[in-house]
Amino acid sequence: MACHAPSCVSYTCRKNGMPDKRRSKYEAKGDKSVNYFENIDWKGIKKDVQKGMEKGMAAMKKGAIVAQKKAGELTDEGQRQYKILRLKAKMHTGMSDLGARVYELMSARAKNPALDVRVKNMVEEIHTLKVQIMNIEKKRTVAARKKAA
Repeated sequence: MACHAPSCVSYTCRKNGMPDKRRSKYEAKGDKSVNYFENIDWKGIKKDVQKGMEKGMAAMKKGAIVAQKKAGELTDEGQRQYKILRLKAKMHTGMSDLGARVYELMSARAKNPALDVRVKNMVEEIHTLKVQIMNIEKKRTVAARKKAA
């Protein structure tokens, strides 16, 4: 019985022994002994895939640890910069207030504005802020040296 189409893959055509052009020449002849997938070492492939997965996971863990450490360092640096900025803003405000107070005293014809108690307190506050800024910057340089080493 002839097939209705040369490329037919219907059950009837295969049942009547007509070759399927899409199947390999061995399957078309009915030779089932030569099959590509039967000759593959699946255990070896499974072992290779597992090794690759383990190596990939180890590399991913190392990368995550490095990223976490770097994020911590950046967070610390950001906090230091914020503290320095906040202290500099306070120092700037203090200097502005000091200048206003000295101007006020000079306008009132005070003999020596440096002897005024409020001026002395403002100068002390500014000096304290300046020392705090220097301490934070020292910590930053120490952290940078540790990072470089």
